[in-house]
Amino acid sequence: MRVPINPAYLLLGVALVGVVIYLRRPAGSNLAADMGAAAGGAVVDAATGVVLGIGDGIGIPRTNVSQGQAELAAGDYWNASFHLPAGEFVSGAWNRLTN
Repeated sequence: MRVPINPAYLLLGVALVGVVIYLRRPAGSNLAADMGAAAGGAVVDAATGVVLGIGDGIGIPRTNVSQGQAELAAGDYWNASFHLPAGEFVSGAWNRLTN
């Protein structure tokens, strides 16, 4: 069963939230810039969540930099490749092999 929502109440709720945000902003802040930055940050966070969710779903382990660096220092390149982000793994392995 679908409950109908009056569009006027929805608009009133959005306006009320906007007023509260406007009144609680710090003095001298640029509200439009702050809200734009928050929206941009939310998009990036959502994309990160999607990537992590897909990785979890197909069984790719999440990175653990401290564990990966310890494995790299011990010469365990196989396990380090699972625990480090790709750029850090390649850089660290290359430095370890060439020095």
